[in-house]
Amino acid sequence: MAALALVATLAACHNNGEVRQHDTSHYDVITEKSYLVRESKPASNPETDSVAAKQQAFITYLESKGFKRHLIQKDSILFRRENSLEVEMILAPPTDTWDMHTIIAFDPAKNPFFVNLHRDSSQLVRYVEGPRPDSTAK
Repeated sequence: MAALALVATLAACHNNGEVRQHDTSHYDVITEKSYLVRESKPASNPETDSVAAKQQAFITYLESKGFKRHLIQKDSILFRRENSLEVEMILAPPTDTWDMHTIIAFDPAKNPFFVNLHRDSSQLVRYVEGPRPDSTAK
């Protein structure tokens, strides 16, 4: 058992501080506090107008909190967090108005967050203003 612990410790030390490099050319790499949206073609009908208005309200809130706009360029996205963890996402092609107006919020201290346009803004407020994962409750 002690030998197994020693091997695990040596393996952990071997990778300590070493940043693995991998090909990210197929990814849209996100490292800063931002929100991601797809470029949508304007089509006017009541449902699209309603979804676009809700999306714009969420975008206005995010921009007021310092999030920068990022247009999704590729379906494969790589989020790099402050703690060096990476989160990979592969987006399916949009199938309806709701998918086309998707918003993904990203704070490098947290995991990416898909904004649910079917819900109110409280979900987004909790993500943006909630405690940072490295903070401790006292």
